[in-house]
Amino acid sequence: MTRAPSNLARTGLTMLEVVFAMALLGLVATTSMAALSYVHKSHSREQKTLAASEIASRLILMYLDDPQSPDKEGELIEWINGEKYRYKLDHGTVNITSAVPAPADSRENVIGLDAIHIVKVRVWLSEESGGYLNFTPNAPYAVLTRIIDPLAALTRPDSSKRMLEKYGAGALSEYMKTGQFPGGGPAPKGTGAASGGAKK
Repeated sequence: MTRAPSNLARTGLTMLEVVFAMALLGLVATTSMAALSYVHKSHSREQKTLAASEIASRLILMYLDDPQSPDKEGELIEWINGEKYRYKLDHGTVNITSAVPAPADSRENVIGLDAIHIVKVRVWLSEESGGYLNFTPNAPYAVLTRIIDPLAALTRPDSSKRMLEKYGAGALSEYMKTGQFPGGGPAPKGTGAASGGAKK
């Protein structure tokens, strides 16, 4: 009696199939880990950039309240999570020319338009927190620029009163007219150098 050949498929995997499956699994795992690592690094940098933006905003507000106050903050600003940031505060001029002659009683004849100036604050992650000693775009950073009108301080009674008590009527009047304190710039010596502040 002759047996008919079996049509049942052979069960199990060959060594080549096992190796191919392991290689494919390893490739998927490596790609997934790389993607997760990229997302984590991007999120971390965004958080540090946001902190730098908040610090820059606070420094501008300090300057508006007292132009000399940012320089008293020291060399580093410590954020609430312990990270430290450095900053640089620069001043620039704004050239404003009237298209028509100003009326006799206009603001331009009371306080010079050259008193208006630009304040630029650049904040970046310091070398103590994985950043750099000097500014570089490679570190998480933020830049904030604002046009300052010294006369606007008169619209904030608390600020003008504090500046009057601290610097005197003569210095405050000079700042209102020219945007500079007598014998110095919009802020005292040290402004424009890398500096920072203490944790609040």
